[in-house]
Formats: sequence, C-alpha cells, structure tokens
Amino acid sequence: MSQETNLKSLDFVEAANTALASAQKLAEDVNQEKTAAAKLASSVVDSLVELRLIQDHEKTVALQKLGSHDGAVEVVGNLLTQINNMKVAEARQAALNQGSPDAGTAKTASDRAAEKPVVVGSKPGLGEKRGSDLAFLRGLGIPTE
Repeated sequence: MSQETNLKSLDFVEAANTALASAQKLAEDVNQEKTAAAKLASSVVDSLVELRLIQDHEKTVALQKLGSHDGAVEVVGNLLTQINNMKVAEARQAALNQGSPDAGTAKTASDRAAEKPVVVGSKPGLGEKRGSDLAFLRGLGIPTE
C-alpha cells in the first residue's frame, strides 16, 4: 500500500471513530432522558389518578404513553380536552342551579314585602310592615317573619 492510501485509511478510521463516539454519546443521553422521564411519569400518573383525571386501570397505558415524546404530547392534549369538558359541565350545572333555593337566591316573605311599591302617605295595614321597617329590623338582628 502506498503512503497516501494509508493516510486515507487512517483518516477514515478517525472519522468512523468520531461518528461512533457521537452515536454512543447520543444513545447515552437518550437513555438518561428516558430514565428521568420514567421516574417523573410514575409520580405524574399517581397524581392523575388522585385528581380523577384517569382511572386505576389506565395507569399502565399512561405510563407507556408518557415514556415517549409523542405519547406525552397526546396525553397532555387529552387531559386538556378533559379539563375543558369538566369546566363546561361545571358552567352548565351552575347555570341550571341559578334561581333554585340551594343557590341562595330564593326570596323570603320579608324580601317580597320589601319589594312592594312605596306609596307616599299610605299607611300600612294591620300587622303589615313597610320595607323600611323590615330592613331596620333585619339590621338590628330581629327576625322579621
């Protein structure tokens, strides 16, 4: 072999060695990231179960999905959709509860009496109280019913 061929062979071996070292470093980095993600994924899955965003039987699938980038993005997208659906359902339920006695908007007899129109110079009937009287008594802590 000529000296030029030997130098080219040495250059090729050095380039191959550099490429293999880079590939080995990349593989080690990927392995470290997967190990770190797996550690985090188990605590995240436990939190998701506690928050009732996933059920117990979905833990293994969630762990598998969180092990890859595309799976993790899919899980995040599904969780955002589920959270949005929960908020919409909450808003609908709140709208349905408006005006019910449980919602705290029911009116008592004294509230209805306070809404009667005030006619200047009129006198209340027997046992009847004006709205101003009711407000005054409520302010003093005296029951008005």
